Amino acid sequence: MDDRSKLFNYGEVAAITPALLQAIFDTIPAGIEMLKPIRDQNNKIVDFEYILENETVRKTTGYLRRVGKKFLTENGGDNELLEKMAGVVESGRPSQEISSGELSNGAQWFDVRYAKYGDAIIVFKETITRKKLTEHSIREDAHFIDQIVETSPDIIYIMDLNTLQVIFTNRQIAAELSFTKQQIDMMKNPLIDILYEEDIPSFKEHLKKIKTSGSDHKVMEIEYRLKDAEGNIRWFCDRNTVFKRNSRNSPVEKLGFSQDITARKEQEEQLRTGIDILGQAEEIANMGTWEYDIDTGNFKWSDGMYRLFNLSRGEQLTPEIYFEYTPEEEKEVVTRIVDSIMHHYNGFDETITLLPFGQEKKIIRIRAVPVKDKKKNLVKMIGVDLDISQQVRTSGEINELNKILTIKNRDLQELNTELKTFNTVTSSDFKDTLQLLYTNLEYIARNETRHLGDSAKANLRRAQSAIQKMKLLTDDINTYLQLYEIGANLSLIDPNPILEQIILGIQEQIKESNASIEASQLPTLLADPYLFSRLLIQLIDNAFKFRKLIQPPVLKIKYSQADEMNAVPMALKNTPYAIISVSDNGIGFDDTESEKIFELFYRIPAKIKNKGSGIGLAICKKIMAMHHGFITAEGSPAGGAAINCYFPMS
Repeated sequence: MDDRSKLFNYGEVAAITPALLQAIFDTIPAGIEMLKPIRDQNNKIVDFEYILENETVRKTTGYLRRVGKKFLTENGGDNELLEKMAGVVESGRPSQEISSGELSNGAQWFDVRYAKYGDAIIVFKETITRKKLTEHSIREDAHFIDQIVETSPDIIYIMDLNTLQVIFTNRQIAAELSFTKQQIDMMKNPLIDILYEEDIPSFKEHLKKIKTSGSDHKVMEIEYRLKDAEGNIRWFCDRNTVFKRNSRNSPVEKLGFSQDITARKEQEEQLRTGIDILGQAEEIANMGTWEYDIDTGNFKWSDGMYRLFNLSRGEQLTPEIYFEYTPEEEKEVVTRIVDSIMHHYNGFDETITLLPFGQEKKIIRIRAVPVKDKKKNLVKMIGVDLDISQQVRTSGEINELNKILTIKNRDLQELNTELKTFNTVTSSDFKDTLQLLYTNLEYIARNETRHLGDSAKANLRRAQSAIQKMKLLTDDINTYLQLYEIGANLSLIDPNPILEQIILGIQEQIKESNASIEASQLPTLLADPYLFSRLLIQLIDNAFKFRKLIQPPVLKIKYSQADEMNAVPMALKNTPYAIISVSDNGIGFDDTESEKIFELFYRIPAKIKNKGSGIGLAICKKIMAMHHGFITAEGSPAGGAAINCYFPMS
């Protein structure tokens, strides 16, 4: 075109047949327009007039002819483009630009060239819309891919299947696992080197499958474990596909998406643990759980439910199954249960008899509640079926035992009444009778001895001695039985004045036996004053009864403390004890008798005659029990005895 512009001027172009020019221009697929300049009186180009346009331009503009029209009018007064075109005409130098415009068929891009032709200008417009759209699409796709790679939580990488080296990755997996750059640089392969040892064979087998894959679109998954910088195990899932093949069509590179699934694996493990615990709990408790989906009507059972009904797991079930496994007389209850599950969606607590095939009948307690979603809509019914057969049997046994206990309690009350009557009789009538009998015998012994022989006199004294023993036994029995009536009124007491009063009251006995009593200072005790007094009286009296005849009695009353006595069966666990000990230098006893001496009416075999009733230490044991404590004894033949009283301090 440049050569042509040198050969022709506008006058010459005008002399060419218009039809010939039009025919030439119409054969060119690009748009061609020719415009002549319009000058003012100063010969300055102020506008252009369209003098020719080809078929392509007419198609582009929707067949709106612009020949004979002004450039500024048709182009909205585009003075900038006017000046550019005027510059081409004035200088003769061609110009080129990429322009765009909104046409009837959408946005269009053009490669526009301007050339002088004589005194006119030819505008050559070649559409490059498809090219522009393709370039734009490529840029968008590249940007989209970059964004995916950068923002993806997964690690995206390309691996050489032969060397197992990572060619590209958006994030290095070793760095994600907190390995330092120095540690990574020392690794031969930053992936293989941190694989969990047990997973290396399966990972390599996975790569082998990819190398033999015949499809580029097949996605293969593998789960494996990696060790982080601290030695902890992390789970990953890879989704891989063939990325590149060699000239022999063999896969040489793979594209992988690696996702950290540690949290999911831990949740799965927790879920498995929870299911195992639930299954074990169901088996231990003889129970089962179920769920009814209100929308779908799906009735799900746990393993425990199948065990209760003695059914194989996997059978399709509906709530109506309860009708098949219950006796006829309970159909009304079962109807309520089924309606509550399937229609009314009400919580309930019912008990039915279950008749599983091949098993004994069971008593089942069913408890169910409705479940709502976040929008407060009912979505399901969940329930628990509990086998309470054993509890029912046990309850029946307990009821039977309660009946027996009630009868025995009534018998015990009658016996207690009789004991009280006996106690009343022994404390008054029987005691008085013994006293009268003793007095009469004493009168005979004093006033009628001149009429009696020696044998008769001896018999009288033996009778009086027996009466004295009967009186002692009667008094001790009364004392023991009174303990059941008076009870224990525990409070913090100072035991020292009580002990002083007791010692003061037996001064005559101390003088007669030339005895000595050594007493330590006793601490404050949680005790009943009267019962504590009775306890010391019995222990001191016991020491005098079983003293040695050839040696003055020596009694020692001491205090000690134990922080805890968990090894002693009778002691309360983790409880401190105050210990009051009364020891003597009497005849003692064999240590094998240490427990028997606290039994009612038990008497220690002794070489010397004693006046014990066999009740004194039983009274002491009862008093200690009333204080929630206990009593022990230590002794040896001829070596004396020690009685220890343990009072809990809390």
